[in-house]
Amino acid sequence: MTAGEPPTHRDRTRERLLEEAWRIIRAAKAEGQFAVASATLERAARIAGLWSEKPAPVDPAGAAAAQVFTSEPMSAEQWSEKFAPKDD
Repeated sequence: MTAGEPPTHRDRTRERLLEEAWRIIRAAKAEGQFAVASATLERAARIAGLWSEKPAPVDPAGAAAAQVFTSEPMSAEQWSEKFAPKDD
């Protein structure tokens, strides 16, 4: 969604999910359930499109897995270009 455009059904659904996630996080923190709050925060970041993981390489001596945070979700094509294994 960009400025000036009305929110789509998907945007409204994402917003409702994020509102519920924040409600869960506040309740969990109030009861000292920090693992629940942390897991919910990670899920909220995924819903918002701000969290992406690259799987660990098969070779343990290889590069470490990278976590990527973005302000906009990637399209499937963008994700594939950036993270999908390349055939050599």
